[in-house]
Amino acid sequence: MPNDLKVYLELRCIDEWRTNDGDLRRYFSFEIYLPIPQIDETTTVEIMRILGDHDSLLEEQINSNIDDEENTYFDRFLEDKDETAKLVIKEALVKTRRYKKSIINDLKKEYEGKCQVCQYTSYPEHHIDIVEAHHIDLFSKTIDNSPQNIVILCPNHHRLIHTGNFVFNRANLSFMNNSSTLKISLNKHL
Repeated sequence: MPNDLKVYLELRCIDEWRTNDGDLRRYFSFEIYLPIPQIDETTTVEIMRILGDHDSLLEEQINSNIDDEENTYFDRFLEDKDETAKLVIKEALVKTRRYKKSIINDLKKEYEGKCQVCQYTSYPEHHIDIVEAHHIDLFSKTIDNSPQNIVILCPNHHRLIHTGNFVFNRANLSFMNNSSTLKISLNKHL
C-alpha cells in the first residue's frame, strides 16, 4: 500500500487503576490520523495493482477527477472525516430505574397502542406498538410508577413534551407550556 494511503492509529492508555475486587481497569483513548494523499499516476497504478483491474469504477473515479486546481472526490471524502471523533471507554456507576413494567404494559394494552394525545396507532400492520410511557411527575424525583402518574404517548408527543418543557394540568387533563396546549383526547384512567 502506498504510504500516502495509510491510516495511522494512536492508542493511548489514559488512566489505570484497580477496583475493590483487585481487577485491573484501564481507560483508553484512540485517535485515527489520515494523511491527505497526493494522488498521482504512480499511486493510481499501485492502487489498481492492489485492487485488481475489475474495480473499474474506482479507477475511473481516480483518473477522471485528478486536478491540481480542484479537490478530487476522493480528497473531499478524506477531508470530510471528523478528526475529533474518538471512542472513549469509561467505567462508571450507573443509576437504573426499577419498577413494575407490567403497569406500563397494562396501560398500553388498555389504550390499544394509541397515543392519549393524538390517538395515533403506530404500525398495526406489523403488530408492533411503539407508544411510550411518560411519567407525569418525574419518576426520578417521585419514584411514582402508579397508573395515575403515567400517560401513554406516541414517540413524537413524548419528545415534544420533554423538549418543550410542558407541565401537566390535572384539572383540564392537558400538557401546557408558555405557547401551547396538548389536550389528552383519550382517557380511561386519569
